Amino acid sequence: MRLFICGDICLSGEPEQRALADPKYNVWAGIRTLLNEKDILIANLECALTDRGTPRPFKWANLRATPVSARSLKGLNIAVLGNNHVSDFGEEGVSDTLETLRQLGIRSVGYGDALEEALRPTEIQCDGVRIALVSLVCPTTNGENLATHTTPGTAPLGMQILRSVIEKNRAQADILLVYLHWGYEQSHSVTPDQIRLARRAIDWGADAVIGTHGHVIQPYECYKGKWIFYGLGNFLFGTVETTQTKENGTQLRGKQEQTLPNRQSLVISFELSSTYTTDALQLADIQPVEFDENYIPRFISKNQLTVNLDQINRLIERYTRLYPGRLKGDTEVSFTSQIRNGILTYFYPTRPISFADISLSTRCSHYLKRTVQKLLAPNTRHS
Repeated sequence: MRLFICGDICLSGEPEQRALADPKYNVWAGIRTLLNEKDILIANLECALTDRGTPRPFKWANLRATPVSARSLKGLNIAVLGNNHVSDFGEEGVSDTLETLRQLGIRSVGYGDALEEALRPTEIQCDGVRIALVSLVCPTTNGENLATHTTPGTAPLGMQILRSVIEKNRAQADILLVYLHWGYEQSHSVTPDQIRLARRAIDWGADAVIGTHGHVIQPYECYKGKWIFYGLGNFLFGTVETTQTKENGTQLRGKQEQTLPNRQSLVISFELSSTYTTDALQLADIQPVEFDENYIPRFISKNQLTVNLDQINRLIERYTRLYPGRLKGDTEVSFTSQIRNGILTYFYPTRPISFADISLSTRCSHYLKRTVQKLLAPNTRHS
């Protein structure tokens, strides 16, 4: 029995057109050879499934697909809704999305009528193994759709709320998965706070951390024997229609095509032990995929990726070795804010880490080492 986890899925645009034109179109056709009936399939659903509702004003991109097109998702076990697009078409859109998934027999997680429900895990049991999945969303992705104690939305990601939801559900499940919608879009790297949050999640009891939102492949690491995938990339994503609102109120409309890095992602699989132990979740494989011109994700080789996985993973390893102090502590993540397109928007105060950070530190370290060596060297001058 295995657990398969895929990246972001958005059916709007070309995938929707394919699904409506061909009733046999199925998102999983290209990877079906790996799947059997007992396997569990999870993915982040990055669009509303609705014909109704009003798009959010001033939002850069509002994403939806018709409920009919969602039949192409048949085979999915859990749809993660903790993201910045689930409520793009208001409560009507969310209601239709939940009902469509229910009719297809797909569980969901990450959205609720209030904060308590948004934080509630979805649970699935296979061969006696209890699997729970929770989903939280960083305010930087869309502060508009975060739940409160009295209003609907997604669960906001923060240090203490993350700890609380893990500790509350840890004892109720054999395996606890944590989904985090976060980070910079179109970046193959992550911020120091993302590393800190993910590692603390493992410290508090998560068995794996899965990141989404970047739309390109991001690093992964094994921390204390548990796996952290900072961003899986787009499993399937159509062209995005965009709207930019200028300060004078005029709107500029455009389209964002999915480039080759946006068409590639990772599918990860875990082996599930039928007898629960502390190692019930074992990484089985990491498979690169790319969706083709027919919008079918298919397996590709590691060498066909536009990003060097070893290189971006090495960046994480070197950074954590050089700056361990930056990755400790339970202080809350801080954000900056501004009004953008008429919306209160949150931003990370730091950029994603880069090899420039590593190179500068290495050069400084070598300089200090040489300076100390000169100061401590015996005086060899003769009188």
